Amino acid sequence: MMKKRFFLFVALVVLFCNSYAAFGQAAGRETVIRLLVSAGGSGRAFQGGVNQFNEQFKGRYRVEVDTIAFESLLDKAMTQFIARNASYDVIGINSSWQNRVARFLEPLDSYIRQGNVDVNTLYGSALMESFKYESKVIGLPIRIGTDVLFYRKDLLQEAGLEVPQTLDQLRDAARKLTIGPERNRERYGLSFTAQSPYWTTTNLADFLFMFGVYFLDENGTQANPALRGPVTVKILNFIKSLHDERLIPNPLEWTYDDNIVALQQGKLAMAYDDYMRGPLLENPDVSTVAGRMAYSMMPNAKEGPNEPRARGGWWILGVDKNSRNKQAAFELVKFLTSYETQRYMAVNWANGPTVLSMLTLPEFVKANPAAGAAHQNLSTLGLRDPIPVAQRPNIEKVVHDEFHLFILGRKSAQDAANAMYNGINQLLR
Repeated sequence: MMKKRFFLFVALVVLFCNSYAAFGQAAGRETVIRLLVSAGGSGRAFQGGVNQFNEQFKGRYRVEVDTIAFESLLDKAMTQFIARNASYDVIGINSSWQNRVARFLEPLDSYIRQGNVDVNTLYGSALMESFKYESKVIGLPIRIGTDVLFYRKDLLQEAGLEVPQTLDQLRDAARKLTIGPERNRERYGLSFTAQSPYWTTTNLADFLFMFGVYFLDENGTQANPALRGPVTVKILNFIKSLHDERLIPNPLEWTYDDNIVALQQGKLAMAYDDYMRGPLLENPDVSTVAGRMAYSMMPNAKEGPNEPRARGGWWILGVDKNSRNKQAAFELVKFLTSYETQRYMAVNWANGPTVLSMLTLPEFVKANPAAGAAHQNLSTLGLRDPIPVAQRPNIEKVVHDEFHLFILGRKSAQDAANAMYNGINQLLR
């Protein structure tokens, strides 16, 4: 009897809370939407959009923002999800752990239809596939990054070369643009960053994904069998040929920062890099090659079993399934991912825009000439995060170690590919 009374009491409390919330909204009271995002550059950009939202919807909605270090965001979100206590209505979800939290997020398909949001026009149908879980949209994109080919257009023209479209053309261009003695190059033709596990995996994904080979299967539950196949072997041997001919700096020591500095100093002719770093090369105060750079999609072709994808990372905004303010939460998501707000955050906060058409805006292209190449990536190929599972750090270490052994000549390409495949499967068991 006491147990029945207890459950009846709980039911009445829940009913009262929901009724009170509904009454508050009906009475015109301001609805508070709580947002949790990373404290890094992305969070600062998002705050700019939130300020616009609070101003436009003053008296109806008010967003309260909490920021937390990127490294702690997943743990904090998971604590909320598991407790089923929606302290935050909307959470910034990073692509590297999107699939891990997807089941806790409210499917947005019905909200999108009712809100007349044309997501395929805004973000492109290929890109929208990246924001789905079990065929349902679990968030809308607020920030996106993708790698493109940075190249010296003046050097290609002087050498009589077109922009490389294949790996053979890329290697040929690297040969012709590399100058200086083999042991003391004045300029390298290309680069490959493999100094740390994160960058080894990221840069290798740039090559593999563009030719239809992913690290994991579509469910993220096991290694992709194609990882030990002929396309992977071909790409590994291609990278080693660049190393053996000294067409690239030592990849085992080369870092992400080395890439941009060498480009700025004219010591590197081509590189795969994040398109949002394009402005760093166009500023004559810090770059000796301002006005001489150009940007393009990287060579790609469907040689593996998967569809070619651009390697990239993104942030989506997701709504907690247990939020009591789901409609209000979606209004915030809709606003922050809209054309107008994305434009505002891109121009004023250097946010990587998610709206495809914005990448062709003259004002944005003027500020970042690499935007056109990013537009090609996103509109034609879509994006894929390298390893969107919880075991990512350990998987990156496996890929990194095997790649190093291969470059050092201690393993063949096939043996390294097999070891990557087997090592990933062991970690995912």
